[in-house]
Amino acid sequence: ELNSNEQQQQQQSTTTQTTTTTLSKSERQRQKNMKLKWKQQNRPDFQNKLKRPIYYKYDFRKIRAQLCDDNIHTSHQITTNRKYNEVIIGFKSRQELEHATKVIKINYFSKSQYADRWERNLFQDYINSLRKEIRVLLQERLDYQAQTHINDHQVEIDLLRKALEENFFFEQLQIKYELIKRNNINLIRKISNLETDTKSRICIINELKENVADLNVDLQNHILMKQRLEMSINNLENNYQLLDTERIKLTNDFKENQHNSTLTIILNDQLKQS
Repeated sequence: ELNSNEQQQQQQSTTTQTTTTTLSKSERQRQKNMKLKWKQQNRPDFQNKLKRPIYYKYDFRKIRAQLCDDNIHTSHQITTNRKYNEVIIGFKSRQELEHATKVIKINYFSKSQYADRWERNLFQDYINSLRKEIRVLLQERLDYQAQTHINDHQVEIDLLRKALEENFFFEQLQIKYELIKRNNINLIRKISNLETDTKSRICIINELKENVADLNVDLQNHILMKQRLEMSINNLENNYQLLDTERIKLTNDFKENQHNSTLTIILNDQLKQS
């Protein structure tokens, strides 16, 4: 039932959100009263209530703190009625209400309880604050007395401190100067070594350039020689081809001569026989 009522309330709230611009003040108040009546009928913390008289100096925070000190856990509902000097406390369950009725007597929020719980604490806090102030004042007096004795020598101490700081500063400058001087000497040595190295490397580079030029000349000569050799090889190949053709001609001529000679011999033989 609670869930269904909550869903109905959510639906009513969604419908009212769309119609809030058209509702009047009396209609809104009526809706609030309806919601409050529904809560009083259905919500348990509106049903389990405890009413007690209250001293007028009590406020909501002190009521809540006093209940928490006595291990009484209430719901969100604590209402004070100043007209009748009473407080109404709502509980979620019947058991919590019974436990609270045992603890919360009629004089639970009375003037004497207020004095015991709160005025005593306030007075104790006031005393503690006074004690702290007295301690601070005593410490300030001791500091002032000590400072009056110290002020006589404070100027001399300050001057000595300044002198020591200046001496320390000058010593640091001297140390830095010596370090810079050593670094400069080392740098000069390195620069001189680098210069000698560069000179020697320049000489080596020049020698290498001369060697490269000589090699270029040798390469050109070799290229010319190669070209000449290629021309001579070509000439030799041509000569070899000519010789080969002449050889072939000679072999053919020789064969023809042999054939002719054989024919002449045969003819001579035939003539002799005839």
